[in-house]
Amino acid sequence: MRAFSLNLGFLLKYPRISVGGVARLPFASNYDLSEGDVTNLLIPDALGKTTRTVEEFTVKSQLRWPRRHGIGVAVRPFKGLTVALDYSRSQWSRAVITEVPGGALLTDPDPIDGAGAPIPTFTNLNFFDLEPASQTETRDTSDWRGGAEYLIVRKKVVIPLRAGVFRDRSPVTDLGSDQGRQIKGFTLGSGLNLKHVVFDVTFERRENQGEVGLRLDASGDPIGEVARETVMENRVVASLIFRFGGDDDPVKRALRFLFVGRKTE
Repeated sequence: MRAFSLNLGFLLKYPRISVGGVARLPFASNYDLSEGDVTNLLIPDALGKTTRTVEEFTVKSQLRWPRRHGIGVAVRPFKGLTVALDYSRSQWSRAVITEVPGGALLTDPDPIDGAGAPIPTFTNLNFFDLEPASQTETRDTSDWRGGAEYLIVRKKVVIPLRAGVFRDRSPVTDLGSDQGRQIKGFTLGSGLNLKHVVFDVTFERRENQGEVGLRLDASGDPIGEVARETVMENRVVASLIFRFGGDDDPVKRALRFLFVGRKTE
């Protein structure tokens, strides 16, 4: 996918509270689509002979990516403590692949009606469920995030303590439901902020549950209990930042000249 996009944001900062917002505007992109499909068909009246059909599509299409926007607020009730909450919404139902040729992405290459007349094919498909854009079951999603950070300030080091929770939802409709899986989790983080070195580490746990299988009898009625799964993901992210010395540091002077320009009085 290749495209130009534009993100806009604002931040209003006051002594005890900050309010911010961000919007990623929708954009259209060039989308290179490559698809391969292999079909093995067993023919009973040919002594178990199997026919193999290979289909490949490599086309240049267009992908329209939707708008996403969010807003957040941070409160500092007393020195060292920050409590934040933000909300964002994504319009996944409007993520659409256009200019899809017949036969690609599970479409009929040459559809005809009962009288043998050609049927117009949809060329605009939702990115997630590959249904026609006007009939997609993909839902727009919202997510909430909340957290707090407390700074322990010592003479030569600052130690941040952070914790947060979040709730999100998949845009893909889950089996046996009319909406996507809810994704929930929490984060914990800390680090060391020294004069020249900043070390930070964060642990994140994500979890979701949903149905994965359903057995049916000959009449189409369910047999037994529905199979469900729980997916848990643990992630650790660490970073290390080095701060250069004062204005007389040669490396800092070189970087300043390279990215800022010559210093003037």
